[in-house]
Amino acid sequence: MVAIKITEAVDRLPELIKHTTETSQPIILTAEDEPQAVLLGLKAFETLIGVRKYAERQLMPLDILQHQLKQALVEAGYDTKEKIIELVQEAKTKNGGRTREPVDDSRNKNRQ
Repeated sequence: MVAIKITEAVDRLPELIKHTTETSQPIILTAEDEPQAVLLGLKAFETLIGVRKYAERQLMPLDILQHQLKQALVEAGYDTKEKIIELVQEAKTKNGGRTREPVDDSRNKNRQ
């Protein structure tokens, strides 16, 4: 990433805007060698906002999700515990026995 003093950036603003727009690379604006702000092209900014909106979206309540999942399983013919276990075992077999690593949720718990 490029870093530039704010006082220098003022004189070079059109050039810096062109650079960040063409490269999608942010430019760090500094004062007394400390980062103070970021100059960012519009596309990169819109991407960040989109990611933020996605992360902040309202999630479906767990009880509704569970109900919909159960309903979908029943509609697909998986109406008993045994059939669901068989489905999971088939999926594991097709996946070569691999399972995903458990999600480390400790980072999120520390934020609360």
